[in-house]
Amino acid sequence: IGLPKKEFFIHYDDFEFCLRLRTRGKILLISRAFIKHKEAAAKNLSEQRNLMGRTSERIVYEKLWLKFYGYRNRTWLIYNKKVKCSLYMLCLIHLRKIIGVILYDDHKFKRLVFWNSAFLDGICGRFDNSKPRRILN
Repeated sequence: IGLPKKEFFIHYDDFEFCLRLRTRGKILLISRAFIKHKEAAAKNLSEQRNLMGRTSERIVYEKLWLKFYGYRNRTWLIYNKKVKCSLYMLCLIHLRKIIGVILYDDHKFKRLVFWNSAFLDGICGRFDNSKPRRILN
């Protein structure tokens, strides 16, 4: 089945690899395994934002670049039918992301370009891993 998809860089590379493994046979889930992710240990990755009594957990602008890969890679997996989800649902997920930026976030224009770019890169299968930093700088 080859190695994990290096183009993914981070986020969903292990998931995609497991999907390929499943085509060859059974795989086991070790539910007591503990994985400590570097980004989970990072402080101030998100913050609470309020609008008319509603609170939303938002990614801080300086850490946003990390989220590009997961959003792009998940979109690629769904669009290429590796994961069962309709195109309609994929577009609804994206629409919610865009509405969240408009309602809650700072740097709205750059964030909109960022999320739309990650979404379209996932649909088109483009894996330029330096792109998120270029967009946000």
